[in-house]
Amino acid sequence: MALKRPTVKKLTAEEAENITKSYAGQTAEMQRVTSYDPNYPVFQVPISQKVLVYVPNHQVIGPDGSVQLRKDAFNAHPVIDGRTFGNVRCLNGMTSEDPQLKWDGTCPLCDAINDCWELYNYEYADIARGRGIAIGTPEEQELLKNDRIELLRGFKVKQAERWFTFPIVVIDCVEKDGQLTTQPKLTADGQIVGTPMWYTIRERTFVEKWEAGYDSIDGETPTSPAGLWAVLNFTYQPKNGKPDRMGSARALKVTYKTMQGYGEWEKYFDKITEDWTPEKAQEVVVLDVLRSMEETVEVADSVMKPVRDKIALYKLNGPSTAVTPAAGIGTTADQTLANFGATPAAPAAPSAPSAPSGAPFTGEMPSNAGLA
Repeated sequence: MALKRPTVKKLTAEEAENITKSYAGQTAEMQRVTSYDPNYPVFQVPISQKVLVYVPNHQVIGPDGSVQLRKDAFNAHPVIDGRTFGNVRCLNGMTSEDPQLKWDGTCPLCDAINDCWELYNYEYADIARGRGIAIGTPEEQELLKNDRIELLRGFKVKQAERWFTFPIVVIDCVEKDGQLTTQPKLTADGQIVGTPMWYTIRERTFVEKWEAGYDSIDGETPTSPAGLWAVLNFTYQPKNGKPDRMGSARALKVTYKTMQGYGEWEKYFDKITEDWTPEKAQEVVVLDVLRSMEETVEVADSVMKPVRDKIALYKLNGPSTAVTPAAGIGTTADQTLANFGATPAAPAAPSAPSAPSGAPFTGEMPSNAGLA
């Protein structure tokens, strides 16, 4: 999605920290995840492969007092611009007097959802009238079910979802028969190669996949994956025999692996990712980037223009023909789809090479002594 990059926010350390803490407590096809800085790349889902990663051991105290993985935690709205899917950071409940941000606690994208419902009501009434079906009758519920689903899927802005972004180190591994193994590949001088990358994931997927993987660990259950080695298994066998990125993302299984003799590498990876902070993610990761109120209004206006133009035409054509949403309408489009027994349209998985390139690090490498 070709969203205009917001201006870089030169915030004080205190303001940046306050914003991160505020987002951590926020309640409330996918945009191709990229970075504005090539030195801080974003991990892309490989097609039906396994990937060995190390999660740098950076932890913080969460809003509830628990020890958590250091990450950027925030809400973002799924948006559709033409045929392109994207996600834009939500401003609901966020306030800042900084002149670069001017947040007042409201979110233009949250407000835009109301316009999506208004157009939904006009178009639904139009469809019902065109088919001679009276709103509120038993026949309407069944005969217009598919139409309701399609209208809901077409919402230009949807309810915000919770996201996490944190760094991982992707390890170059030995390839066998066209598939990556989880055995680190050694260079000519006996070193391993790893690449720090941002890893972005929905909160619900993190809970269902990453936290569920704690079952693979013997002993005490960790409170976060910080300092652990993980195997991200994206392999699956589709019925048509042609795996794709979206299916690979859905197939993800996370298990944790004990890596004896890699302690020095863990310290090294921790050191080189010290500046991979939530504040840095907010600066360079497309999904995480901070937008001012003005910039968020600009995004909402751009995405919502066709919706608002259609609403204006309906109003111009005479008295309101909108109707109260039919039974089964929920508070969000995805909830309503679930009420109708339909699965929300999944955003497209980000495109990327089938495996990370693993550019070698610069600087002094740790000793390889004791590595398997």
